[in-house]
Amino acid sequence: MSDIDTPGLRDLLLAGPARLTHFAPNSGNAGDSLIAEASYQFLDGIGLAYQTVDLAAKLERPGRLIVGGGGNLVKPYRNARRFIEAHLDRYDELIILPHSIQAHEDLLARLDARATIICRERRSFDFCTRHAPAACVLLGHDMALLWQRDANKMRARRALSASAGAMRFHIRNLKLLVRGLTLHGQIRNGALNAFRLDVESKGGAVPPHNLDLSTLFATDSMAWPYAARAVDALADFIDRAQIIRTDRLHIAILAALLGKTVEMHDNNYGKNSAVYAHSLAERFPNIKFMT
Repeated sequence: MSDIDTPGLRDLLLAGPARLTHFAPNSGNAGDSLIAEASYQFLDGIGLAYQTVDLAAKLERPGRLIVGGGGNLVKPYRNARRFIEAHLDRYDELIILPHSIQAHEDLLARLDARATIICRERRSFDFCTRHAPAACVLLGHDMALLWQRDANKMRARRALSASAGAMRFHIRNLKLLVRGLTLHGQIRNGALNAFRLDVESKGGAVPPHNLDLSTLFATDSMAWPYAARAVDALADFIDRAQIIRTDRLHIAILAALLGKTVEMHDNNYGKNSAVYAHSLAERFPNIKFMT
């Protein structure tokens, strides 16, 4: 089994001559903002030169493409697929940062030796090894695990300064501030229920006083100022609780990184249990996986 650790990821991203590199963070909710913010911290920390693009972009010169980590290559999501397909015949190199992948077998089969796929759990690794035989398939860990609170605080302050004239950013920032204040009453006896209400929910009864935090703190851009500020606001809110109950993978990871007691539940296709087994069980004694 091919595995990659943090130094290995740094070496992979810095390998070869300097070249045009585009980074396309995964679009989505506040959990995706956490992945994006951790990725920006890492890419900037290793000194990689890159341009950030949206997954909807169609690039004349794609050069080297880095697709942000997440769960965008499973049903029913298609935007990462569309981005890769749009540039399939023209990129120099493709690196897919740690992902859960359980679909799009036809696309995987078209990837050649220019592609490196990093999976964030063993089931996706086995799936990609089967369906992308010509690509380099590695087993890694979710990018959110590289998130650092102090760095996020600094970057969030810088985002406010860098976006001084951007009305859209400041409207979004005001909404985050108001949301944090108005939702505080939903934390009961130090406990916070944060279960998802979307297509990845396993269904069943939602506990009382539930807040789907990944949706509530979602931003409309994954550019670094938006991601930094959204995650900072989300972390501040989670910090008000002591116990977090959730089936949101990145709410669980963020809460665990903040030292909270986490009761983690699975989502509907098993990514939470797979990531827990591969990356979280030994690292975080404060996470209890609920079966």
